Amino acid sequence: MLGETSRRQATGSLDSWTDLLSNPAAFFGNGTTLQREAVMTEARTLTAPTAENYLSRIWQMRFLLVSLVRLDLATRYRHSFLGIGWSLIRPVAMSVVFCGIFCRLMNLQVREYAPFVMTGMCIWQFLTEACMLGCSSFMQGAAYIKQRPLPLVLFPLRTVLGCAIHGGISLVLALAVSVACNGWVDPFALIALLPTLVLVFFIALFMATLFGIIHVHFPDTRHLLEISFQIIFYLTPIMYYPAFLIQRNTRAIWLVEFNPFSHVLEIVRQPIWKGEIASLTSYAWSLGWCMIAGAIAVWCLKKMERTLVFWV
Repeated sequence: MLGETSRRQATGSLDSWTDLLSNPAAFFGNGTTLQREAVMTEARTLTAPTAENYLSRIWQMRFLLVSLVRLDLATRYRHSFLGIGWSLIRPVAMSVVFCGIFCRLMNLQVREYAPFVMTGMCIWQFLTEACMLGCSSFMQGAAYIKQRPLPLVLFPLRTVLGCAIHGGISLVLALAVSVACNGWVDPFALIALLPTLVLVFFIALFMATLFGIIHVHFPDTRHLLEISFQIIFYLTPIMYYPAFLIQRNTRAIWLVEFNPFSHVLEIVRQPIWKGEIASLTSYAWSLGWCMIAGAIAVWCLKKMERTLVFWV
């Protein structure tokens, strides 16, 4: 065992355990091999993302997480006249534009189309915003990552929680629009919507984690995502009914059936728009997407937990 005096000498000048792992020779001086191995083993224990303590470590950091989310919101809307109300401007403005154009071109009823497009825009904005901001989540938290071995998932979680606040506000407005246009929604459908929103949240979290890790190694990730999401937007039934696309071109059915964004939109949009639960196919696609993205994200976090600090 390493003596108390040797322990203080070896770790007194450390800013974090990560510094020790990156350059152990600078901190041990003339210490014996046994002493070095003892401290290195303890350092790896503190930084190892074991399944038993990872969730408890996240829970212990909950106050830091809440503070970071509040800081992000305060910084984003500092000196802003509308404040967090700006989260409603984009979905509302785009919905008004789409209603003005498509209701005339396709002879659609505004009362039917407005809740449809409004709900779709809210979910689309939440998913794309979480992925885009998730790209810089680790870079944004670089100062914290370098100070001590925190669970890395805190940083994309911080980003997605902030996006979820904006998305939740816009979804409440979408629900109000649906009630104003079509009357009260079935309460059972709204109750079923709660676990659906949790599923969508985890999809956004896993995607933000993956894109954050990729962005650390490939800084052009965010620019590529911007272009990709612009293309996917027009390939996803957000501003048009899925049935309309299939009727016009039967070959385009794959854009609906094999597009995971389409199914995620459906499981949230159907309870708000129609007051009914979406099909099991949409739930199966969404759950499968969540499980695949989650497995890849967990694997990447395990691989990068102790080395990501060298890239940020």
